[in-house]
Amino acid sequence: MIGERIIEGKASFGFKRIFGTEANKDLLISLLNELFQGRKLIEDLYYNKNEHVGDTEEFAIAAYIKLNKEERDMYNASLKNKWDAESIRQTAILEKEQARTRGLEEGREEGRQEGLKEGEHQKAVAIARDMKKEGIAVEQIAKFTKLTVKEIDELR
Repeated sequence: MIGERIIEGKASFGFKRIFGTEANKDLLISLLNELFQGRKLIEDLYYNKNEHVGDTEEFAIAAYIKLNKEERDMYNASLKNKWDAESIRQTAILEKEQARTRGLEEGREEGRQEGLKEGEHQKAVAIARDMKKEGIAVEQIAKFTKLTVKEIDELR
C-alpha cells in the first residue's frame, strides 16, 4: 500500500468517481477482495441507484480551479456557447408550442365560422322547403332565404 492515505468524506466524490460506476465494477471488486485478504470473497455487487457517483459540484469546482487562465477562458467560452445553445433550444421549443397553440386557436375559429355558415345554410334550406310546401313563389323564397333559384328548385 502506498502511504497511509484514507479517502475522507470530503474527497469521497473522487472515490465514487473512480469506483462508483458499472464500467469500473471489476476495479471495485478487486479492491475490496484485496482489502479482505481472503477473509471474504466478493464475486459480484450491485450499485445503489440513489448513490451519486462523483458528478458533484465539488468535483467540478476542483477541476475548474486547476485550470490555467487560458484553459479557464476556453472553458468559460464553451460554457457560454452551451448556455446559448440551450437558450436557443428552449426558445425554439417555446415558440413551437406557441405557434401550435395559435394554429389550434385559428383552426378552431375557422371551424366555428364554417359551422355557423353551414348551420345558416341548412336553416335557409329548411325554411325554403317549408315555404315551397306552402306554395310561395320560388322568387320570393330566394329573396328571403338568399338561396339560388336552382337550389330551391332541387328541394323536395
